[in-house]
Amino acid sequence: MFQSLMPILRIYEHPLLQEGMHEEVRERLERILLAETEAEEEKKKEEESEKKGEGEGEVAEPKAKRKAGEAEGEEKKTPKVLTEAESCLLVVDKRITDLEDMLRTEVQTIAAICHKAYLWISSLVPKIEEADNFGVQVQSETISDLHRVEDGAYSLMDDVFKFHASRGKVVQKVKATKLEDYKRALIELDVKQCMDYRVFTVDLAHNLLILYDQMMKNMDKIVRPKGARQKGTMIY
Repeated sequence: MFQSLMPILRIYEHPLLQEGMHEEVRERLERILLAETEAEEEKKKEEESEKKGEGEGEVAEPKAKRKAGEAEGEEKKTPKVLTEAESCLLVVDKRITDLEDMLRTEVQTIAAICHKAYLWISSLVPKIEEADNFGVQVQSETISDLHRVEDGAYSLMDDVFKFHASRGKVVQKVKATKLEDYKRALIELDVKQCMDYRVFTVDLAHNLLILYDQMMKNMDKIVRPKGARQKGTMIY
């Protein structure tokens, strides 16, 4: 049962979890934002040059100005159209979704193994007696550690939900206002999540290693908490 944990401990070596991944995500989003800024500047220059060409030798009438003002007001009321660069910025980086899928599969496996180990050790706990309860204490501590690792593994599900919920709110702000600050916030949110996934995976792997080491060192006490006077117990 416990040997099956060892391949899972290598998940933190996955290419998507390397230290430079969050920087790669940042560079991609920065390039998209830069391309969008350059496109907007070129568009403004073209509009200014068109206005200068139309304004040469023409005298604007008050009525025409009022119509132009009304037209501008209507433009402000109409919903903002996203550019191609903005649409790319709003989409979650594929590396993040691939990482979530991979971690979700591994976490479910880890949680299932921890739960089986918990049930197995619980079945080995003897009846409470006045003396020689050291082995029972070892079993209780091991069960607590298993619960801690299992809860830590399942916390990934909450992290994924909170990330996408927060990201969705920022995306709505970008669509509604197209402000630079919200676009920057979106970039930082994606980068932070990449770093959080790496920290989560490293912590989970370390906790599993510690748990595995403790269980192997104390296996005699876990299987026979009362020592040699206890009858042999089958290990599943």
